[in-house]
Amino acid sequence: MAFFPPILSFIPAFLMAIALNIPMLLDGFTQKRQFRTSNNLLRVITGFSAGFGLAQFAVSAANTGAELILKWF
Repeated sequence: MAFFPPILSFIPAFLMAIALNIPMLLDGFTQKRQFRTSNNLLRVITGFSAGFGLAQFAVSAANTGAELILKWF
């Protein structure tokens, strides 16, 4: 069985979390700079995407932390 450091399983989830938050950041930035106005459908889509990314990051961080703690005991 191969050994993979826990951080390697954490990095792809971290990058995915960032990628899923970019649409919400762009939507908020363009509204703040008054380039355009958003609508509820766009807010729901970007909010769902950002929430999914944040949840994925939290689960991955918890799993990585648990793996590290269990290796010490």
